[in-house]
Amino acid sequence: MKTTTIKNFAGLEYLVIKNVPIRHTAAGDVLAVKRGFLEELAAKYILENKLPLRGKEVKLLRSARHLSMVEFGKQLGVTHNAVMNWEHEGSRRLLPVNELAVRLFFLSEFNLDFPKSFEDVKCYADLPKKKVILKVAA
Repeated sequence: MKTTTIKNFAGLEYLVIKNVPIRHTAAGDVLAVKRGFLEELAAKYILENKLPLRGKEVKLLRSARHLSMVEFGKQLGVTHNAVMNWEHEGSRRLLPVNELAVRLFFLSEFNLDFPKSFEDVKCYADLPKKKVILKVAA
C-alpha cells in the first residue's frame, strides 16, 4: 500500500507523521486510516511527553475526542467561549491552572497513566526544537 508523510500535522509546526497509508480512488488519493486515528496518535504523544499546551494542542486534543467546544467546556467546567479563546490564540500557552485542568481531563479521556503526584502533571518543557516524527505502524 502506498504511504505519505504529513508535515505540520494539525498546524503543529513540530509534528510530522510518516507512513500514513493512502488508497487511490476515482477522486484521487485519500487517507486509509480510521477517522480520528492520526489525531489520537498525536494527542497521546503530546500528553505522554508532557508538551506545553497551547490553543493548537487543545484543538487537536478536543478533535481527537470528537468534542465540540460546548461539550468540552461543559465537561471541563468552563464556557465554550473560554475554549474558543484558547483555540483562537493558537500559539499562546494556556495559563498553568487551565493547562493542568486540560491535561488531567485528557489523560483520563485517553485512559493514559494518571500522575502519582502534582509534580508529575506540571509541564516545564518547551515545545520541541526539532521535528517530532511519529510513524504509523505498518
